Amino acid sequence: MTAIVALENKALKRALVINSRIENPFMTGVIMERISELKRRMQKEVVEIEFRKKDGSITRRFATTMGSLAKQHINGRGISGDDRNVVTFWDCEKSAWRCFQVQSLVKVY
Repeated sequence: MTAIVALENKALKRALVINSRIENPFMTGVIMERISELKRRMQKEVVEIEFRKKDGSITRRFATTMGSLAKQHINGRGISGDDRNVVTFWDCEKSAWRCFQVQSLVKVY
């Protein structure tokens, strides 16, 4: 059986990075779908997430990119999270922009 998947350039680049880090094509697909769904949800609501920090600990955050909460904090001088292979979000508790590496997502509530 052959599966054909069409990806945009950013998504393809992200998939290649994830796969190089975890070396598991199946899990790369799972992570890609989870990240896409998370990004869609964060545009509409505050989402509770867990991800693994660089030190290995697990942290839980309330994340959003919803315009009504995050737009006033965008200054337009940064580098897109997609270009750095991270998910960038507004942390509602810390009132600051945060990010995590795409393969570090543990759970979305």
